[in-house]
Amino acid sequence: MRAAAFQSDPIPWEEHLAWFRRKREDPNCLLYILSDQRGDPIGQVRFDVGEDRRAEVDISIARSQRGRGYGTAALCLACDQLFRTDKAREAVAYIKPQNTPSIQAFESAGFAREGTGRAMGHEAVRMTRRPVP
Repeated sequence: MRAAAFQSDPIPWEEHLAWFRRKREDPNCLLYILSDQRGDPIGQVRFDVGEDRRAEVDISIARSQRGRGYGTAALCLACDQLFRTDKAREAVAYIKPQNTPSIQAFESAGFAREGTGRAMGHEAVRMTRRPVP
């Protein structure tokens, strides 16, 4: 999972816990925990909503659960819920160009490629999804 991230260096556990606490308390952060049919956790979708009402999306699926369509399904459900909250006017994702499975999952979930840019100093594909009127 970290290899596909823009910040791939290991994160000390205490630092991660502090970050997670901040995210849970942030009213502009929406965090959805994904579970399989048995209720076992398999990943997460997170939206960080900016003042411009753009929600940057982050998704991670457990390695053992990848390739089963969970990512696409989770993105569809999470975006639908995001737009029902009326907090965001669009969801934006930045993906490493070589991460083809992720790009395909986002496309299957209704995201459109809107060019390239930079994210955390790396080249990135910019993808967006807007609510269906």
